[in-house]
Amino acid sequence: MQEKFVYVFSGKFENIEAACLYSQPQWEPEPDESVSDEEYAAWEDRNPSHELLKNIDSYLDEDFIETVDLDFQYLSNIGVSASDIAHIKENIGGANVLVLVYEQALGGFPLKEAPVSNSSLTYCGQFKFQFKI
Repeated sequence: MQEKFVYVFSGKFENIEAACLYSQPQWEPEPDESVSDEEYAAWEDRNPSHELLKNIDSYLDEDFIETVDLDFQYLSNIGVSASDIAHIKENIGGANVLVLVYEQALGGFPLKEAPVSNSSLTYCGQFKFQFKI
């Protein structure tokens, strides 16, 4: 077993799809071939947009971000300890969604700043989890 870390956020959203609009990168439609190089470059600069950057200021690889319905058994299944789950339960308020940012999502880069809470997501903490390699 190899020990890894996950950053856990909780939030209240209308549904899981709305939560994913926040936690996953979003792309505008790609411009067609008729646009100028400058317009295309501007599109590249704007895309993808990623609201989660408001909470965790880092490079984010979407392959290592999970948005799940509030499910403490899921946290247990990935190896988050019972005491850490109890801590998360104490800090979620009226949340109905968990956003899990695994350390691999950071692309090997250190965080510039600690994750933060805002009106969309509450930062619950960084926790150890275990998975089999």
